[in-house]
Amino acid sequence: MKPVFYGWYMVAIAMLVMALSVGLITYSFGLIIPALENEFGTSRTIVNVNMTLNLAVSGLIAPFLGRAIDNASIRIIFALGSISLAAGFILISFSTRMWHILFLHATLIPIGFVLLGNLSTGALVANWFDRKTGLAVGISAIGVSLGGFLLPPVTNWLITNWDWRAMYQFYAIVLLLTIIPLSLLFVINQPESIGLDRDGAEPAEKSIADSTRPTESALSTKQIMQKTEFWILTITITFIFSAYIGLVFNLASYALELGVDTGNIPLLMSCTALNGIIGKLAFGYLADQIEPRLSLTITVALLFSALCTFLLSSEFIHMLAGTVLLGLSSGGMRALFSALVALLFGRMNFGRAMGLIQIVMTPLLVSSPLFCGWIFDHYGSYKMAFLSFAFLLSTLFIVLRFLKSPSRAAPVQEI
Repeated sequence: MKPVFYGWYMVAIAMLVMALSVGLITYSFGLIIPALENEFGTSRTIVNVNMTLNLAVSGLIAPFLGRAIDNASIRIIFALGSISLAAGFILISFSTRMWHILFLHATLIPIGFVLLGNLSTGALVANWFDRKTGLAVGISAIGVSLGGFLLPPVTNWLITNWDWRAMYQFYAIVLLLTIIPLSLLFVINQPESIGLDRDGAEPAEKSIADSTRPTESALSTKQIMQKTEFWILTITITFIFSAYIGLVFNLASYALELGVDTGNIPLLMSCTALNGIIGKLAFGYLADQIEPRLSLTITVALLFSALCTFLLSSEFIHMLAGTVLLGLSSGGMRALFSALVALLFGRMNFGRAMGLIQIVMTPLLVSSPLFCGWIFDHYGSYKMAFLSFAFLLSTLFIVLRFLKSPSRAAPVQEI
């Protein structure tokens, strides 16, 4: 029996890393907002500044860390990221002023967020796969959905039965006891270092794959940013992520605004995450089969439909349907982002290209949570913010018409 290709173990580790890092910060923060408001007597806008700072600093440091990820050991990257994020969580739990939490979301939290995010996990997976990159990235990105499905109920229980400080301490311990041992013991940067080839190709298959694989070369920052594909992908991903983050970070508060029972709020978040699993598998597979323009257009259409659903009805069952669409779209954007960067720029330039995209998208991305909080504080509703996101997404149906399909490695036939 043929042994399991070691690259799939890298996918499993990347999945866990994404579940504990991105899942914690993205899906759980909305449940913590009311507790922070009550504890420090501050406004929704100020609380959302935490996410704005995290996203801003993450975007600013991403190009520098992306370059390091292209050249450094990812096992060390994962270990340092878990230490940084865990330290941030512990210090937040002892904060006595809101500015303490704001400071940590501008320092330790974004460092850990980037080191454990899609720059490092995407680079690891892209190193191990070629023709199956989309599927592998899609499977690894399921970690975000699993974290989003499992962690909101746990977070809600910890806040209700303990408190938000104990919750942060609990998650810090979990990060340290899982990611560090797994990373140091099992993570390997590239298959070539242990005598394997990408996709687990046999010698004969490797020869065919090498002959059909597009030639890769290291690109400078200027060369990457001169590509039309870079700007089309950046604009598309920026608009998608801005709308998604603004919606997800405030979905719990929006549901409360519409009169949804508090006990049903975690169900909305978990439904989003659960459908994200389906979306990641589906779009991960599609990324290897159809042109990027079509797969990205489907993702935009799903997110646009989710926004319309939330805007047009306040019924819980309709909101639940909206989270299905939201989850599917989140699966698409996370699976396609890393897969398309690897496809468009090659694994040699993966970290640098991802980092450049993130720094360009940072201004709009960081303003999304702050914009939503400002709209709520001034108008008592999130609807104006959601309408703005819908408008941004509608422009992408035009932008994506200009995205050209890159060349791919030819499929390897069975020998």
